[in-house]
Amino acid sequence: MKTKFAAASIAAIVLAFAPRAHAQSAEQTGRLLPAPARALEIVVGTGYTQGFGMLQPGVDMRSVAEAGVGIDAGVMYRIDPRWSVGVVGEYDELEAERATAARGFTAGVAAAFHAAPYRRLDPWVQLATGYRGLWEVHTDAITPDVATHGLELAKLTVGLDMRATRDVAIAPVIGADLTLPLWQSVGGSTANAISDPRVATFVFAGIQARFDVGGERVAPERHENENVVVTQARVRQQPVRPVSPSINVSEQLLAKCNMDLDDAGKAPKFDFDKSDLLPADLAVLKKIAECFTTGPLEGKGLLLVGRADPRGTIENNDRLGMRRADSVSGFLEQNGIEERRIERTSRGKRDATGHDEATWAVDRRVDVLQNE
Repeated sequence: MKTKFAAASIAAIVLAFAPRAHAQSAEQTGRLLPAPARALEIVVGTGYTQGFGMLQPGVDMRSVAEAGVGIDAGVMYRIDPRWSVGVVGEYDELEAERATAARGFTAGVAAAFHAAPYRRLDPWVQLATGYRGLWEVHTDAITPDVATHGLELAKLTVGLDMRATRDVAIAPVIGADLTLPLWQSVGGSTANAISDPRVATFVFAGIQARFDVGGERVAPERHENENVVVTQARVRQQPVRPVSPSINVSEQLLAKCNMDLDDAGKAPKFDFDKSDLLPADLAVLKKIAECFTTGPLEGKGLLLVGRADPRGTIENNDRLGMRRADSVSGFLEQNGIEERRIERTSRGKRDATGHDEATWAVDRRVDVLQNE
């Protein structure tokens, strides 16, 4: 009864959490974010689980292990934004009909594919295989425990990552496996082969968290450009000053925020056809975030203008400028500025003045302006 109550509680939490997380992310589904690559991924989750089918001839799985709570964990390696491989496992605490309790666990290897790694909402599918054990536990001194072991032939899990930050994602998940019990032992005796093994299944539904550690965060590839929503807001000319490798800030904003920043006019800007922020950019953007969250411009709006050098087509440079504005916006949101206060636009190469690599670098930037 306790595990049923716990499973119901977890399901309620998942159902309550998912709509809010979806609503929060729905406003941002058009926004592209850098995706992890060559990164270690720590995965933990919990939810409802239950077995179906036959444990062995004449023994229904539901008479051995009823509904319960599963706790899953894994360590994955994110090869690139779309693919990851690793080891996964699950521990189950189940109600039992013919025993005091039933417990199980799985351990195996898995591969996962992410369908939209640059999106805030990222559907993914994972296929795993490995080993499964199931124990029927008796607390009296007479009835021996029964252990059944076998193969988890395949487990399919489907989830929808809701990316809270660039390194953390929460996902509702559902999954099912095919289990083949092969050996059984009673009271700790030597395991004997099951003469007529049958395939059973366990289902799982719950919530999972993923934490990306190390590696790098890859900007959307060029073939993702068609998914970038480009806006052309009216940009009122404001005097700007270069303050970091990729960022120019209006003189008006610098004065109101009381920011005294070094002139980085000769520093390299965004790399050609890239939208990754540099470490020096992050320090400046943190100061800007502080000004708009707890400082003199608390509650005010910003305008981010993405720019590109004159090489390439107008369409591609518009998208590239928008991706650069998106990168800055994503970082400012993570540091406390609400998305509704940030307007993004792209001027692409329209105002570019460069004629060689040194001057092209100046064109590849984002201007940060106060939005009147």
